[in-house]
Amino acid sequence: MLQRVALQTKLQLREDEESVPDVTAAVQELLTSLFIAIYNHQDEEGRCFSDSMAELPEHDEVDGHK
Repeated sequence: MLQRVALQTKLQLREDEESVPDVTAAVQELLTSLFIAIYNHQDEEGRCFSDSMAELPEHDEVDGHK
């Protein structure tokens, strides 16, 4: 999915050679797509990454310190 978004963005930026591409918006779109893909990725048991994050303790303790 991310490769497709990157390719589409590259093609859009090359279409109009006279304009200056909005690099900030393009990078933001790529990072958002990457975040969504990782966040919603399912493992072989059908669990999403977000499910695993909900199981993390609020604070980790190391040697008795939070």
